[in-house]
Amino acid sequence: MVQMKNDTFFWVLLLFGLSSISLSGQPYTLDKDLKPLLLELKQNENGKGKLVIANAYLNNEELYYHVKGHDMFEFVDVSIFSNIGNPNFKVELAHNNWNDIQFTKTTSEAEDGIINFKLRAYDAFGLHIHPADQETNITIAVSATEPSMTYLDSPFRKATKAELGVADESDSQVLAGTPSENSSNRLLCIIIGIAALVIALLLGILLARRKSTTLLIILLGSITLLSAQRGGGTTWHNADRYRDWLETQSANPSGPWRRAGEVREGFRRADKFLGGLGKNIDQAVGLYSVAKSLYEAHKNLGSCMRSTPPPGMPSIPSFCESNECEQCFVDARRALNNNRYSLEKLKTIYECTKNYTDVAIAFGNSFSSLPGGGGMAWGFERIKLEKSINKLKLAYDQKYQELMQSQQQLLMDLNDCENEHGLQDWYDRFGHLLYEFNAMYYKRSS
Repeated sequence: MVQMKNDTFFWVLLLFGLSSISLSGQPYTLDKDLKPLLLELKQNENGKGKLVIANAYLNNEELYYHVKGHDMFEFVDVSIFSNIGNPNFKVELAHNNWNDIQFTKTTSEAEDGIINFKLRAYDAFGLHIHPADQETNITIAVSATEPSMTYLDSPFRKATKAELGVADESDSQVLAGTPSENSSNRLLCIIIGIAALVIALLLGILLARRKSTTLLIILLGSITLLSAQRGGGTTWHNADRYRDWLETQSANPSGPWRRAGEVREGFRRADKFLGGLGKNIDQAVGLYSVAKSLYEAHKNLGSCMRSTPPPGMPSIPSFCESNECEQCFVDARRALNNNRYSLEKLKTIYECTKNYTDVAIAFGNSFSSLPGGGGMAWGFERIKLEKSINKLKLAYDQKYQELMQSQQQLLMDLNDCENEHGLQDWYDRFGHLLYEFNAMYYKRSS
């Protein structure tokens, strides 16, 4: 539990660092009046998981929302529907920038008029709601399960009788078949902070070139981050309170609520959504065999996100195949599992940030060669950016070493358990293979 709170803290730092970039004119758009509203997932006040619900009037204006507060190990569900009648409107879900559209759905095509998106994301995403064909009132709800750290699967299998009885047996019987946080959090915080700084620096560099601002802003539409501002309405983290609020509003004869006959249709949708909400949030499970359908149903936002074990992961013989073992096995394996997922998150944060900055630097190089592109100025600023990236690499390497040292100690703790139950010299014969595989897989590529 303490570990999960630490992971949540890390991710909040990252999302805060990215969303707090404040640039004049908001680089992903030429419309300076566009102010996306923040939807921040927080603890569900009357159940498990996280929840945020917002309400809005939809007429002839577009609505923009920016969603954060989720973790890469949580399954996120987004539901949007009209509370009145059956108007038709379109919703786009974007990642990184408003042009990077991942999903597009309309209420006319959605079952019961309820638009639903299912996803996993390592960072924030945006919702762009287009005007409806008639004035209406809508619900925007986002929920997230408890973290489900299952897709790496167990690296252990039941040892054979020969493996249990022969102390000098060859390691050749170990089959292909694997992978976090048991150390200080300081360096991971540094990595996250530098990742945010790198992106902020890049955007600041590019937007500072006043002479080419118009062209640059248009081009940046393909690589810049979403950003949002707080304000613009009430949000709820308690579904019952939101339902009560809807009931109160429906008694108001003004505005679209005056279409009393159509309000009941909207409440039918609300009741269906709220009825399924608990089921969605409760789906966080501890077994991959149960969670597999969730991984298949929820799309990963970002090519650096994974939902399967690393290829070639070894399957390590153990006296105890499952978690229903002596306490020494249970405690050590729980800590080892946390360690593996910390390495997984570390790799994801680094690769996503590196991929983004690589594309952005390539863009900067290309743009600076254009007339008025400020080639000399970009050259100096690119050096600063590359220095920040080098700091990111150094921080990754330091945290990687720390986590791998911790993993080796955890495997030695398991070695004591195995020795105690009859599988002698477990680490030297088998356990080191898992360590060596993880050391190679999570090592930063040069």
